[in-house]
Amino acid sequence: MLPDADSESGHATFRPVQRFAHGAAWSALGSAVGRGFTLVATVVVARFLGPSSYGAWGVTQSTIGTAAALAGLGASYSATKQIAQHRNSELEVASGLATLALLSAGTGGVLAGVFVAVSASAIAVEAFHNASLVPLLELGVPALLFGTFSGAQLGILTGLEEFRAVALVNIIRGVVVGIAMIAGARLFGVGGAVFGLSCGEVAGAAAAQLALVRALKRFSIRLDVAFAWRERASLWRFNLPTFLAALATQPATWLGQVVLVRRYDGLAQAGYFAYAYRWYLFVTFFSAAFAPVGLSILTNVRATMDGGTYRRFLWWTVSLNVLVVTVPAMVLIGAAGVVSSLGGRGFQAAEPSLIILALACVPAALNNGLSQAALSLDRVRAWVISDVVLAVALAGVAVLLVPSLGSVGLAWGYLAGMLATCAVLIGPVVFAVRRGRDEGVA
Repeated sequence: MLPDADSESGHATFRPVQRFAHGAAWSALGSAVGRGFTLVATVVVARFLGPSSYGAWGVTQSTIGTAAALAGLGASYSATKQIAQHRNSELEVASGLATLALLSAGTGGVLAGVFVAVSASAIAVEAFHNASLVPLLELGVPALLFGTFSGAQLGILTGLEEFRAVALVNIIRGVVVGIAMIAGARLFGVGGAVFGLSCGEVAGAAAAQLALVRALKRFSIRLDVAFAWRERASLWRFNLPTFLAALATQPATWLGQVVLVRRYDGLAQAGYFAYAYRWYLFVTFFSAAFAPVGLSILTNVRATMDGGTYRRFLWWTVSLNVLVVTVPAMVLIGAAGVVSSLGGRGFQAAEPSLIILALACVPAALNNGLSQAALSLDRVRAWVISDVVLAVALAGVAVLLVPSLGSVGLAWGYLAGMLATCAVLIGPVVFAVRRGRDEGVA
């Protein structure tokens, strides 16, 4: 338990916890409602489409998500970390970083969208050996473009601790995605479901832009290309390492999907995995919601408070990340048979993948907490290396096991990757904290 006051700084040591609780409450609300709608839509759409068509939807979403993560050029994490660090003391720096984040994400989103639109046939035929995916990838291009841009918008809002606005944006996106996916799948099949995803991303980006304009005005931060040019070095210091981390992990997860779809029953197996993975995302939603909140406040606390406050708050956030996931993960394991049957006929085969991914939720939550700690401590290199290890473990296990085990093999890949990345990252974080304590800093 944290004491009431810190003797060195005079700051109340529970203040970061109060700020975290405020942000986490809003973030959890936004994620719960947004992901709740998406999960309900997932179950309904699965019942409409069946395993094979649902697998096509899942593969399309995975491909679009991979492209969006790479196209963002690390703008979301960079904006959250660096704006939280500078917003209290250097407004011009914060203004430049915000402008740079939007410019890089917008440019990357446009380039990636054009690439996917032009290369849809090659991706579908050469990678997945399935030409039916071509129109689905084309329908997903708006989701790629607007999803990439909204990532930067939300990163800036999180760095400003505008957690209520982030929550409302996530709610709007989740509700629109849910309604549009269900309606689209009911009326037009799998293509309609993909189009529903694009509708949600457009709505989310529009809502985020309205919130961002208000927030920037309130903090006296203005978007200015001249300020952005002054901060261009941050592209190399932080955006590039973040991009390299995404370059390692995202293609690895996508490779698992490629190997899966190339099986003789590939789309059905992809459907089982996509269904199980939606529940994995639902169980980890608290940890995922806490991650940007924790990164923003940890970075700001390290920049503005004493080392003791920072260390206590850091271990508190890491522990909370694991705690909020462990119990629902165990519940999901116990109810895996019932949960699988909710998807309708044919989805009972998703039960083994569901159980393994539920186990993976716990190290995934620990990795979220350790990643927040590493980034706030400027241990970016260790974070990138841990993501490379995650990618190698995930891809290696998937390539070995998917041909014989299908979706279960890919689920084992996720579990292996999460365990490996935690094993690599925990040492540098503990070392950095101990070194900071010995030197009298965070």
